[in-house]
Amino acid sequence: MHNVDLKAVLTGVKPGGCVQPYLEGFAAELTSAGYALLPIRDYLRSAAHLGRWMDSHNLEINQLKERVIAKFARHDCECPFAKMRGRRPSRRYVARTRRFAEYLGRLAVVPPLALSLSKVVPPPLVGFHAWMTQYRGIKSRTVKGYEKLIEEMLPSLGCNPDVYDAAHVRKALARKVNQLSRSYAKSYVSALRAFLRFLAAQGRCRPHLDRAVLAVPEWKLSALPRYLEKDAIERIITSCDLSKPLGVRDRAILLLLVRLGLRAGDITAMRLDDIDWNAGTVRVLGKGRSEEHTSELQSH
Repeated sequence: MHNVDLKAVLTGVKPGGCVQPYLEGFAAELTSAGYALLPIRDYLRSAAHLGRWMDSHNLEINQLKERVIAKFARHDCECPFAKMRGRRPSRRYVARTRRFAEYLGRLAVVPPLALSLSKVVPPPLVGFHAWMTQYRGIKSRTVKGYEKLIEEMLPSLGCNPDVYDAAHVRKALARKVNQLSRSYAKSYVSALRAFLRFLAAQGRCRPHLDRAVLAVPEWKLSALPRYLEKDAIERIITSCDLSKPLGVRDRAILLLLVRLGLRAGDITAMRLDDIDWNAGTVRVLGKGRSEEHTSELQSH
């Protein structure tokens, strides 16, 4: 569980109007659920924005209902302090306000009708999405796929990670993937390993259980080779026709892949401004949007 300073979380969150008295308690609940500082601050900013919008429409806190949130989701923002001038809130932004409405419902601050019909996250998965995107640099779409697969395994795994052990984890996985194709089974393996690493990092299950998740067997030569020999790589590079622009481009891509070990996504996201011609370095935006600079480029 993260040890989050609530005062630090509230720093930078603009006044929330009618919802202001409830922001600190909401932050405390998110902290106890395992959320880190930055995701909590995003939730608070969304909730505070909702409160200011309600004030501008002369709505009291006890009038917060699903139809009010739906109207908030459709408004073209002109609210004080908002950065989305003239734009509507995103789906994720609105989902955070629904989470806040659910919190107020549990406090009986708003009537039961204020509780959204949004999907309830199973207890073991609370905080998983935020942890994967912030600390593992995984895209939200990928994490949602993982969450779907994990939820399918939860009936076998159970909702109490304290009792998970190697035998239990393997049995639950085998029960799910027994009749699946190898490629589909691999998706469950990846999702389960990520889930167990998350639980271990939160202190909610035994450490290193992800190592108990066996890899899906593959037979030699059943797929493309995992790597190319050096001579084969050199032949591919020299095959580029440098008299044509496409050949120059292809050679540059191959050199970035082979010499610097960049990923395909790193290269497609690269711009000319990322190259420091004088220093001979390339700026790369890696996983989690962390910025790295390569070592000195070789001339080819």
